[in-house]
Amino acid sequence: MKNLDYDEDQATRRKEMRDLMQQDLEVIGRPFGEFIPGGNAAEPGQIDKQIEIVKQLEIKGKTVTVPQALKQELGVTDEPAPDDKTKKKLERAARKKAREKAKSNNQKNSDK
Repeated sequence: MKNLDYDEDQATRRKEMRDLMQQDLEVIGRPFGEFIPGGNAAEPGQIDKQIEIVKQLEIKGKTVTVPQALKQELGVTDEPAPDDKTKKKLERAARKKAREKAKSNNQKNSDK
């Protein structure tokens, strides 16, 4: 399959398709990107930088690899980000330990 979007021979067809899409979206009456501005829709060109970054990623199935040059450009380190799951698991364990300690203290006090 070949993307013909950048093919200048297809410019007329591309404009026709954009016009049809805009007509359909206007019927809905809700903002939609550059076609129908408003609300939280992105203005034309607003996400171009993010699109360029995504185009540089290497995606194979569920694996996404960020090229080293892109990491350096974006200031990304190889240091792992704190894992929220691990943090929450530790917090749950600490709460459970505190409850068990309080429960054992209550039992000791009631035995007296």
